[in-house]
Amino acid sequence: MILWGYWFRSPVLVKKHQGQIRRFFRFRKASAVRSTQWLNISRSAGKKVLCVHVRLDDAKGHPELFMEPEYYSQAVNSFFQKENRENWDVVVCSDEALDTHLFPGCFLATQPRSLVDDFAFMAGCDALIGYASSLSIFSCFISKKPFYRVKREAPFFTERTEAFFEIA
Repeated sequence: MILWGYWFRSPVLVKKHQGQIRRFFRFRKASAVRSTQWLNISRSAGKKVLCVHVRLDDAKGHPELFMEPEYYSQAVNSFFQKENRENWDVVVCSDEALDTHLFPGCFLATQPRSLVDDFAFMAGCDALIGYASSLSIFSCFISKKPFYRVKREAPFFTERTEAFFEIA
């Protein structure tokens, strides 16, 4: 099955069949276990988990989609102007190495992982900051979790106004 651009193809059909779509996409036990180990550690400490999905490698060929890592860092800072940082752990998932100075106090997950493991992890988080990535958006849709889209100007992310949240 191809998920590429799922949301942008037919939001009317996604809205109509959202229950079936969510029931169809279940993670295999192995992926679910691997993805929830870190989430469980944070939750046992009473924290929520914010995932930041930094899309670099495949977006470089699409200048309209590519965002420098600094924008993701600014989005995290803006997020914590509204949320208490002490209540959250932050995991930054990226397909390339990142400057650790951009994400102080965050866990950087840049080692090779499977796409399914990343998808399961993102779906398990309490909120996600990302850009126009079907993987980010679809993981939030499946789990009914908030998605905040990175922007190039302050406050560097959108509020929960993405159209698909109207159907969640």
